[in-house]
Amino acid sequence: MPGVVILERVAQALESWRTGAVVVEFPEVKFHQLLRPDQWLEIRLQKMQEGRYRFECDCAGQVIASGTFISRDLKL
Repeated sequence: MPGVVILERVAQALESWRTGAVVVEFPEVKFHQLLRPDQWLEIRLQKMQEGRYRFECDCAGQVIASGTFISRDLKL
């Protein structure tokens, strides 16, 4: 599965967790292993400071991708 698809899922996880929040930048990303389309992906998010988060994606206990991202809240 392409890395951009994994990062899109990270962004969707943030949007589900914090309504109105969007990812604006991934300053640090590391892909550790390949993920096949039929594999399940677990995503963990950790708030580091306002607007900055750490993420880790794993499959069957193996880290697939990790890094940080910056988000902002959409104001209506």
